[in-house]
Amino acid sequence: TYSPQSPTNGASMSLSNTTGLKITVSQPGTYSENDMIDYMLSHAYKVADGKNYRTVMLYMQHAMAWVEIEVWKEQENHEVELKEIKLRNIYRSAVMQCDFQAIAGSGEKNIWSVQLVGNNNQVYSVGPFSPPSEGVTKLGYMRVMAIPQQITNNTSLYVKYAVTEPSREKLYEQTFYLKDYVPYVWESGHKIKYTLNIN
Repeated sequence: TYSPQSPTNGASMSLSNTTGLKITVSQPGTYSENDMIDYMLSHAYKVADGKNYRTVMLYMQHAMAWVEIEVWKEQENHEVELKEIKLRNIYRSAVMQCDFQAIAGSGEKNIWSVQLVGNNNQVYSVGPFSPPSEGVTKLGYMRVMAIPQQITNNTSLYVKYAVTEPSREKLYEQTFYLKDYVPYVWESGHKIKYTLNIN
């Protein structure tokens, strides 16, 4: 199990058998990047021809999917301020079984079957964000260590931002339904990045 600190906020991980090939995992109940949990499983190591290897290299793979959302302003001189990012309607819990453990050096990946637990009604929210420093165009981000899952019709990304127009600040809200974008599945060991540019 890998976590940057002791998991809190409803996050948990447990092994369902002694081999480490079956896990029960729940991500935090509210957004906290530091409470996100991952599970690292090595490739199987096959000793060939009875040789005695002095060093065994562990090739580790992530079980979770890494979802990253970045919001940028298109040009440095644009007066834009990011207020909020929300990732809506995802699953946060599952029982995962490694059905195939890759052999080290084979170029293959561990394959997990995922039994989702609960409903896909988890909402993660972060914001407001501090205005970016001069010369910086990145307005903010959200990083989620997500349960591997298929995107559903109601899985969405919401952003709220303010644009300073002549003599006033105007608020905008936008919702993106992620089924309209690829990938349609967040797979184990994959990194998925959504990038939004505001002009």
